[in-house]
Amino acid sequence: MNPSEDTVNRILNYSKALSVMNTKIGKVDNFLN
Repeated sequence: MNPSEDTVNRILNYSKALSVMNTKIGKVDNFLN
């Protein structure tokens, strides 16, 4: 069972838009969109 091309593109675009920064208070997730 293989994922569709649309599903793969959504996952890749999500991972490109997500940025995780390490700070003194812990990890902070930022969405770049």
